[in-house]
Amino acid sequence: MNGVGIHVLTSEMYGQLSKLRGWDETKVASGQAIEAHVHGFNAMYFTNGVKYLYSGGEKIPLPECAAVFVPNGTQHGWSGVAKGRDGGVVGFLEAGHGGHNIVTEY
Repeated sequence: MNGVGIHVLTSEMYGQLSKLRGWDETKVASGQAIEAHVHGFNAMYFTNGVKYLYSGGEKIPLPECAAVFVPNGTQHGWSGVAKGRDGGVVGFLEAGHGGHNIVTEY
């Protein structure tokens, strides 16, 4: 997984993280994905209801809520919505991150 780390979060922990100053998020609806991208810094993401992380050519299943560390220079994208959900969310706190491009689910 190219140094990517995935850790299970409770929904309560995710809720508390989403209240932090600087929080930003990208919502993903059924049939949508966040386009795979690379950036020049280590990133920590927090997912809720997103089914897969794509990284290093792998489709990696995610728990309902997760903290996901993505090392500098690692290509990554997000896809799928967990069963029984209308949508998922990828949250982050990096001030210089910018927005995500939404594409058709892969």
